[in-house]
Amino acid sequence: MRGICLKLLLGCALFTYQGIVYGQDAQVIRPPTNITFDFERDGLMPPVWGFEIYSSGKDRYYERDSKTDISPSSNRWSDVSVSATTMAVLLAAESTMSEHCETKAKNIANTGKKTLVFWHSDFPRSCIFNYSDDAAVMAAASAFQSMAETIQIGEKLKHSLRYDRLGLDAEMDVLVEEVKSGNAIEVQNIAPVLQSIIDDDRVMERVKRKAGHLLEGAGIAVKP
Repeated sequence: MRGICLKLLLGCALFTYQGIVYGQDAQVIRPPTNITFDFERDGLMPPVWGFEIYSSGKDRYYERDSKTDISPSSNRWSDVSVSATTMAVLLAAESTMSEHCETKAKNIANTGKKTLVFWHSDFPRSCIFNYSDDAAVMAAASAFQSMAETIQIGEKLKHSLRYDRLGLDAEMDVLVEEVKSGNAIEVQNIAPVLQSIIDDDRVMERVKRKAGHLLEGAGIAVKP
């Protein structure tokens, strides 16, 4: 069971994936069967990515390959896991989210098209926005982006481990700073590549130490 009591602006809401769920003022909240988040912004790499978060815990992340003249774009999927703390942030958005959640403020910078959907067995609740005045919706979007940041840096580390081991030092420093600032979360999703860095005798010791500290900070034991 994933459950947590969040102190929201209007009180405390309890979310769980099993049993009856009660929210603000004893209102019953039907938990979603899954949550999806899609992000799109031209010029970034990858330009399109997203998550599917399921009540069963079988969560997935995808990136869309760029379309070329000889090859259509396609999604590359990988399994991920989401902690109870992050799940609470995601679920909190549904209780405040409205269908028209895009801000009416003018001259807001383009930070990417975001589509957040809470799927129920009978209907979806969705929101498409660049920026929202709903703090809970923005917090959920930020959590998804921070999870993606971790996974995307993990892919760069994997590439450098194979082709550019000297570049690992700078890339690891970026990851350490992003984790420290909260811009990269759910480090367990890149545990295999961090362990591979530790296991590789050709990698500098300081890089190995940083990888070990990241694993320990995520509550993952470093394999000898």
